Amino acid sequence: MLMQAAKCLVLLGVALTFAGCNDDESPLTDGGFETPRVKAPLGYDVYAPGQHIGPWEVHVGKVDLVGKYWKAAAGTQSLNLQGAPGVRSWISQTLVTQTEKLYQLRLAMSGNPDNGSGMKKLEIWWGDQLVDTPEFEVTPAQTHEQMGWKALTYKVRAKAPRTQLKLLSAVDEPWGPVVDLISVKAID
Repeated sequence: MLMQAAKCLVLLGVALTFAGCNDDESPLTDGGFETPRVKAPLGYDVYAPGQHIGPWEVHVGKVDLVGKYWKAAAGTQSLNLQGAPGVRSWISQTLVTQTEKLYQLRLAMSGNPDNGSGMKKLEIWWGDQLVDTPEFEVTPAQTHEQMGWKALTYKVRAKAPRTQLKLLSAVDEPWGPVVDLISVKAID
């Protein structure tokens, strides 16, 4: 109960409750990227394609599992979908779902502020369906301590007993979109 209460966020004066994040009803695990723990002294570890961050698989390009380098939306770690010229990094987790069941997908999004201002874009895929391409504008006011996390919520329907959730950087640069606090919960 205390863990679920700790998953409430207050961002920019607006309370955002992500009830049920990674609880027993969720087919998704480690939506907060808390496992494994970051080991690098700088506060982030780099993962390459084919490697796993807990239940998440890294595909095409590198990603950064970020710990103390900046403040996570919740917990102590988040994920930077870094890319490179011509490379758009992405991660996925295959979920056990119920065919035709409606789910609520939630996540927090920010942007890597290390390259100054700019627009960060993220593609969110549920199976073979592009759910959204949200944008996050990094401004000069954003710092490692004030990441300006934005809450995103979607309703998605499972079309099969297994559904791949994919998060893809839609920018070709190493200072990509940052994600945290991902949850998936059945709602019907």
